[in-house]
Amino acid sequence: MGDCCGCFLSVSLSSIGLAILLVAVLDWIQRRNKRNESLENQHVVITGGSSGIGKQVGILASQRGANVTILARDSKKLEEACAEVRAAAKDDNQKINYFSVDVTNYDQAEQTRTSKDALKKIGPVDKSLICCAF
Repeated sequence: MGDCCGCFLSVSLSSIGLAILLVAVLDWIQRRNKRNESLENQHVVITGGSSGIGKQVGILASQRGANVTILARDSKKLEEACAEVRAAAKDDNQKINYFSVDVTNYDQAEQTRTSKDALKKIGPVDKSLICCAF
């Protein structure tokens, strides 16, 4: 029984730590926005990008001029999120793509060749790989 409670506590603390990290990433992006620093021609890849924090990070990055690739499991939600990210884009030349993949499943991610497809469509990830999938 002690092991089970410890496991639950560990998962809860990990979730809290992940939430704090994601809030810090959003804060960093918003501070960049306030300084008007551009992300033009940079490729930002976001896991968990179909909703919540991941989708919002995609919107903020596209507003700053980034080429954005969002990854998530649910194709329908991905299409809708991609439309929102594209609508927020600074200009029509930005590349906004999505790939349906479960990034927590290494075998599936490797079989779908998601990373190679993203690199072919947009180019290498410059400075930003934002992980919001958990």
